[in-house]
Amino acid sequence: MSHSIRAQLEHLHQKIRQLIWLNGVCWGLTILLALGLLAVALDWSLNITDPAIRLILGLSIGAALVSTVWKRLLIPLKTPITDLDLALKIEKRYPALKDSFSSSIEFENQPAAHYAGSAQMRQAVIQESYQRAAQINFLELIDTHPIRKVMISAALLCLLVSGLAILHPRQVMLGFQRLILPFSAPEWPQSVELLILDENLVPIETSPGNPYQVVEGQTFQFFVENRKGAPPEDLMLEYQNSQQSQLRPQIYSEPLRIVSVPDTATGVERDLGTGSLVVSSKTLKLRAVGGDDTSMPWLTIESVPPTTIKLEKVTLTPPEYSQQKETSLPAGIGHFKALVGTRVQIAASSNKLLKSVALRVKDQPPKSVQLDQDRRHFTTEFTVTEPGTYSYWFDIENDQGFRPPSPDRYEITAVLDALPEVFLEKPDTDLQVTPDAQIPLAVAIRDDLGIASALIRYQKSSREESLSRALRTDRPTETFPLGFQSQQPATDVIIKENWNLAELSLEEGDRIIFRAEATDFFQPIISGETESGVKTDPHTGSSISRVLTIVSPDYKSNELVNRHAQLLEELTRVLKDQRLLNTEIKDVQHQLERVGQARTQELDTIKQVEMDQKRVASQLASPRTGLEPRAKELLQELEWNRLQDPGMQQRLTELSTELSRLNQELFPQIQEQMTQARKKLQSSVDQAPESKDDQKQKPAAGKQTSTDQAPAKKSDRDAEPLEALTRAEQGQRQVIDRLGTMLQSLSQWQKTRDLVSELDEQIAQQSEIQEQTTELAKRTITRSFSNLNLQDQADLEKLASRQERQSDQFKSFRDLLDNIQAESKANSQTDQFEKQAALDFLRKQSLPEKMRQTADRLKQNQVGQAIQEQQQIQESMQKLKDIFENQAEESPDQLIKKLKQSEQELSQLKQKQQDLLQKLKTAAQDTNKSELKKELEQLAKQEQALKQQLDQLENQLQKLSLHRASDSVRRASQRLSKVNDSLSQGQTGQAEQEMRESLDDLEQAQRELASRRQELEETLAFEEFTKLESEIESLIERQQAVITETNRLETVRKERGRWSRGQLKSLRQLAEAERDLQNQTQTFVDKMAAAPVFGLAIRKVRDQLEIAVIRLEERLTDEETLAAETGAQNRLKEILAILKYRKSMPNQESGDGTPSQQMPTDQIPLVAQLRLLKLLQEELLQQTTRFNESVDQQKELTPEQQELRKRLSRDQADLAELSQELMSLFIGSQSDESEPLPETVP
Repeated sequence: MSHSIRAQLEHLHQKIRQLIWLNGVCWGLTILLALGLLAVALDWSLNITDPAIRLILGLSIGAALVSTVWKRLLIPLKTPITDLDLALKIEKRYPALKDSFSSSIEFENQPAAHYAGSAQMRQAVIQESYQRAAQINFLELIDTHPIRKVMISAALLCLLVSGLAILHPRQVMLGFQRLILPFSAPEWPQSVELLILDENLVPIETSPGNPYQVVEGQTFQFFVENRKGAPPEDLMLEYQNSQQSQLRPQIYSEPLRIVSVPDTATGVERDLGTGSLVVSSKTLKLRAVGGDDTSMPWLTIESVPPTTIKLEKVTLTPPEYSQQKETSLPAGIGHFKALVGTRVQIAASSNKLLKSVALRVKDQPPKSVQLDQDRRHFTTEFTVTEPGTYSYWFDIENDQGFRPPSPDRYEITAVLDALPEVFLEKPDTDLQVTPDAQIPLAVAIRDDLGIASALIRYQKSSREESLSRALRTDRPTETFPLGFQSQQPATDVIIKENWNLAELSLEEGDRIIFRAEATDFFQPIISGETESGVKTDPHTGSSISRVLTIVSPDYKSNELVNRHAQLLEELTRVLKDQRLLNTEIKDVQHQLERVGQARTQELDTIKQVEMDQKRVASQLASPRTGLEPRAKELLQELEWNRLQDPGMQQRLTELSTELSRLNQELFPQIQEQMTQARKKLQSSVDQAPESKDDQKQKPAAGKQTSTDQAPAKKSDRDAEPLEALTRAEQGQRQVIDRLGTMLQSLSQWQKTRDLVSELDEQIAQQSEIQEQTTELAKRTITRSFSNLNLQDQADLEKLASRQERQSDQFKSFRDLLDNIQAESKANSQTDQFEKQAALDFLRKQSLPEKMRQTADRLKQNQVGQAIQEQQQIQESMQKLKDIFENQAEESPDQLIKKLKQSEQELSQLKQKQQDLLQKLKTAAQDTNKSELKKELEQLAKQEQALKQQLDQLENQLQKLSLHRASDSVRRASQRLSKVNDSLSQGQTGQAEQEMRESLDDLEQAQRELASRRQELEETLAFEEFTKLESEIESLIERQQAVITETNRLETVRKERGRWSRGQLKSLRQLAEAERDLQNQTQTFVDKMAAAPVFGLAIRKVRDQLEIAVIRLEERLTDEETLAAETGAQNRLKEILAILKYRKSMPNQESGDGTPSQQMPTDQIPLVAQLRLLKLLQEELLQQTTRFNESVDQQKELTPEQQELRKRLSRDQADLAELSQELMSLFIGSQSDESEPLPETVP
């Protein structure tokens, strides 16, 4: 073998050995480090405390290391590698050698004798193969990639271990130490160190002789803290009951919640575990485990008995206003129900010595309680101040510092003294009423303890205010008390009272929003920290508010008329329904009479009729919607609103009376008979002996026989329902007849109402024609018809045509009225009189003819005259409407005018009667019987005519509500009938006597008319004075402004010494204002002509104002001007005081409590004038006294003094004349009152 080949093979052997060592060492190091790190990590993460496990892990790592070294190092080193092995590897790596290299190695290693053949040839082959092998690098045969991977792994593991050792040397050393020396190595350091804290975050520490004490039954609240960080997620509580009989008590565990709790010292929140246990056993052990802390020592919790409170006595003292007695609860009972304001006194004791006690009531602050000397008993009290259901209890602390876990709570049911319940039963809805209405009030009040007072609270609002604004609760209100006595407290009352709206001086469009209020005796005292209490207002209960809208009497009358018409329409529908029900009853009757038995449909008909009959009765008598109560309601509203409508009152009275009789007499009987008929028919149908199938099986002859005998042989059972139906049908016919009679009597009123509606349309059309005529007259009034343009002529012709059609329509209206009057024989006397008066008015006025005449004037463009005639026509139509609606003019001046006319007519009739009496006396002296007979017949005709005039006068007086005067005229008319009878029989003496008595009746009627007229005149005069009250107040205020301005101007003038331009302008304006006041007082003089004393006082005011005006115009603002201004103001104040005194005069009562006899109505203004006359006389006396004092030292009077003396003399004469006139009037009124009335004719 050549030296080079040998050297290469040896080098290859050496290199392979090195690589075997390197591979074995790297594998061993890798296995050692990897398994060691894995074992240490497993021990660190699992905290393997058992050393045997760690020993097994160490041995496993050693076995793996030995196995690896044996396999990777020792076995390869022990395995020899020959040259031939290497040659074979080389040939495998280089196939070009073709086994020559291995053969050469083998030839060379064997002796030459071993081979046959030529040695030279072998040597040549060897040389040739060596030469080819010499060209090859044997080291390329070695593959170092696996070794490199192992080396890199070992290097990385070394770096990892080195890094961990540098970063955590203690942990790394401890981990390998625990792995190498499992029985002697220390434990891993803990990352969790748990500590149990109480509810105050104070650590709990216990020892065998010092357990932690908790009140038995109390919930033990605790926290768990990790002193080395956040609590572990697997934080658990372990506890055991040491009283269990087992040697090793069972351990219970439950998870703990992690919460954030602020630190009491720093305020920083920290995470803690929290839990709670109810300590029910004597001794309890617990600890917390979590994370790597599983060895916390057990804490011993010991329970102690709780401190208890026993209520010895609880006394309840209700508030004084409730008038309830004091009560005491049984011992041990603390729950109670009491009124708010009740004082509660408590005496209690404890089973242990107490350190402190505090009373807690609801959420109020604790109230400290003073303990007795034995520290076991205490007393306290409190007042129930809030309503509702809540509790009170005691916060106690015993001498050991323990508090009860859940102190006993005692329930309080505090009942507030309820507000009085107020119900405004009448009126039960909003109303529209007249200004003088008298509203009946019915107020129901209920209270749990007692009612103290009741009143009506109301507020007024004008038509300009909206209803929402008027209903605001912050507006000022007025009240008036209801008649209720509270000496004996009542809990349930109904108060009825009438409210006179006339006292409120209301106007049309005003609104009264009112409600009823009631107060009880509620007077609670809310106790505070001081001994004094704060009293609250009494309880006030309110009803819902009602609104009274003030309307005119005409509007209210129209409303009632419309509602009356609605009743008539509903009554018509009820009559129609009743007739239909009667028809259905008759059909059932016919079925029973002809067939003898009822079918199912007849039974259904009876059931339906029975229900419909109840509905009809309900329509008439239902308490809320029935016709009868609604008719009574309309009657009441007529009375409330003081509306004089005798016709409507009579109709409603008759309607309500008749409906009441129907509801009480007929409808119950009809209903009873219908029910009996239904029951008997039902029984008959249910007890039918045979079905239809059974009847079909009977022989034909048998069926014929039974059919023929059925009508003749009705059973008693079939006759009974027929009799009941017959009685019911008879009752229905009576209802129909009586309802028909009512409707017939009311139909004439309905026709009259339709006439008024038609007349309203006619008036509206005529008004439209008049407006168009007035508008057209602006263009055509100054020209003739021929000079007008075509359009104006056409407009005039159209207006004339409309006026002619209006004439035809009104003529038809008049004819219709005439026909109705001719047919209305059953009408009341009042209705007949109204229609006859309307007809007489139409015939007298001839309105259709006037309308046609106006149309002719329009055709000729005589628009001025046409407009005047249209105005007259319009007024006449309105008067005609007033006649229909019986709307007498109710103003006092118009009534006085009518009374004067009636007096004049009565005087004329009396004069005629006196003339006839004189003629009768003259005729009675005639001895010629034939002439006497003729004269008596003539007198009888004249007496008959006079009687008719008296009848008309009686109707007029009746319409004016002058009943006593109309009664006197009626008596006179009746006597004239007797006069006619006596004259026809020739009994002149009897006739003369009757005529004298009729004259007495007429004189009596004259006196009554005169008395009524005087009363109205006096009332009208004083009403005028009362109306002037506000105007006089305004005058006084304006005069005060004038006086103030006069003082200001005088002060400025004195300061400047002259008038400036601005001051002169103010002075002129002041004089003009005073002149206006003077002119206004002149109007008062005219209005007070009926009261001469008031007129004189106003004239004196006017004179004073005139003096002030003259001096102001002369630029004088001195004391004399101010005296005139002040004198006028004082005189106005005196007049105003007299007027207010008249309004405030109380009614005197006699000793027995009844009203005393008051002065007549017509004397009251006289008294007022006498008072004013006295004031005027006193003022004149003062002026005279001052005059005398000024002239005592003078011998001759100056011209001014002489003029003043004349004026004083004139004033005294005027006062004397007025005084004499008033005294004569006063004495005359007294004599009129004392005059006895003549006896009436029976």
